[in-house]
Amino acid sequence: MKKYFLYVAAVTFLMAACTKDRSEEVPVTGVITMTTLASEVSFDILAGSSNITVNFGDGKESNTDDAFYDEVSNLLTFSHSYSSASEHRITITDHSIALSSTKVTSEYSDDAILHVDFAKNQLTALDVSSCPELRVLHCSYNHIMTLDLSHNIWLSYVFCDNNQLTASALNDLFKTLHNNSEQLLKFIKFSDNPGANDCDFSIAEEKGWKRFKESGIYP
Repeated sequence: MKKYFLYVAAVTFLMAACTKDRSEEVPVTGVITMTTLASEVSFDILAGSSNITVNFGDGKESNTDDAFYDEVSNLLTFSHSYSSASEHRITITDHSIALSSTKVTSEYSDDAILHVDFAKNQLTALDVSSCPELRVLHCSYNHIMTLDLSHNIWLSYVFCDNNQLTASALNDLFKTLHNNSEQLLKFIKFSDNPGANDCDFSIAEEKGWKRFKESGIYP
């Protein structure tokens, strides 16, 4: 699984590196927040920065030295066990990103968080808006009811299947997907959500997005 998503991230990196200059007024703080109901969490991050911290919301804070590093996939895996399965707010911070920055351009950042895999962590909420250079978002098999990706203008792959997204919530999500013509790879997987069969995917298709299929990376 990790090798697969590394390949996806590598492809999106190459596409981003070949794009022209483009900027958007978006907050760039390098912060990701999410809410979990799980007693144990484990997630992967691909980034050039070695200055990432994770606050697990119960007083425990970890950095890259505490994470497991996979030399094959280059992914950092952060894991934590809570004393009880109750609601906790997790905050991931990439300290290499200037807090005063308000723009993101097509110039690739060696320190940016490019790929996150938050699957199967009983998430009820997720905010990645402050990481606009994100290329791959995997948040499948959670309990997410809404997802706003309006600030993530370089996304290539979104995996949000097996959540609690209604048809209305999926339509709202499709409206927030970027229409950046300079990003040629735009695939999304949203199956096995309550509204998957009744949503209007043409909203996303009009912006160049395609359904991700299990048969291959290129549907």
